[in-house]
Amino acid sequence: MVFVVSDGFCRDVQSSATLGGDRLDVTRHVYDTMRSEYVHHRCRHRRSVPVLLPSTDFDSVPCWLKNTNFYLWPKHYQELFNVFYNCHENLKCTEC
Repeated sequence: MVFVVSDGFCRDVQSSATLGGDRLDVTRHVYDTMRSEYVHHRCRHRRSVPVLLPSTDFDSVPCWLKNTNFYLWPKHYQELFNVFYNCHENLKCTEC
C-alpha cells in the first residue's frame, strides 16, 4: 500500500475538525491504520510504502513517520519501483 505524504495529508491528519466529510474521514482512517501497524510491527512498515512529495514541508510530517524509511518523489523513484517489483516477484505463485 502506497500512501503519499503531502502538506494536505499532514494538515488533514493534524486537524482538530470533527466534520470534514468523506475525504477527511478516509485520510484519517488510512493514517490511523498505518500508525497502528507501524507501532504493532516494532516501528517498521510491513505493507505500506510512504512517499513524500517535494512540496511537503518536512517539519509538518508526523513524528513517527520521520523515524521510518520513506521515499522522496521523484528523487527516489528508482528505489520505489524496485520495491514494487520485488513485492510483485514475492507474490508470484510457485505452483502455477
